[in-house]
Amino acid sequence: MHDDRALVERRIARELWERVVPLVEIDRAALAIQAGPTLDRLTDFTVGSRWGAPWGTTWFRLTGEIPDNWAGRRVEAVIDLGFHRDAAGFQCEGLVVDDDGPVQGIHPRRTNIAVDAEPGVVVLTVEAASNPSFPQFHASPLGSPATAGEEPLYRFKRAELVVVDSEAEGLMHDLDVLDGLMRTLALDDPRRRRLLRDIERALDLVPDVAAARHAIERALSLPARSSAHHIIATGHAHIDTAWLWPIRE
Repeated sequence: MHDDRALVERRIARELWERVVPLVEIDRAALAIQAGPTLDRLTDFTVGSRWGAPWGTTWFRLTGEIPDNWAGRRVEAVIDLGFHRDAAGFQCEGLVVDDDGPVQGIHPRRTNIAVDAEPGVVVLTVEAASNPSFPQFHASPLGSPATAGEEPLYRFKRAELVVVDSEAEGLMHDLDVLDGLMRTLALDDPRRRRLLRDIERALDLVPDVAAARHAIERALSLPARSSAHHIIATGHAHIDTAWLWPIRE
């Protein structure tokens, strides 16, 4: 019998990004950007521009407008400071702040900020740190402010308001979970092949989100094996007060 497992697995990896993820954001609007070393020294800035000398701090003010037809919908701001996808740390990162203090962090695995979907002007303020990256912790002139220079390290990638389709987002996560589970199972495990076919059928139904989610309901509802681990989720915050942060931070 023809074994198409590898071919279908490549299809799944490709179509999750190319066909499913784009369904999550059903409308978008650009944010205007200003940037500077302090909030009282901001100038106009554009997506695609470089920013951030090593160990520097850059303030960004992002301004947009929520149109009337977005009222009551799920609206988020998406901010990508120029992240690479290798890790959530060891690179640039940001902090969204308002008049009352910190709101949330911005890093490659958390680029979205919930926005009140009331028509009108939206203003977001981000304090961004341009920490250098040190692959494999190799020695580098970037390791000291005295030798790091002033050349900007990062290129700003994205600043938009988006309307999120929660059902499409749910499908994206469902498929990601099933795909991850499938790839952890042994190649000769019958459950791996069943999951492969379940995911394949769901992708055949995209862009019908409701039908695709229905196609994988059974796969998601199957209980873990009796030998599976019992897992408890525990909140954890890893706060490094002196790792890749200047004293002023």
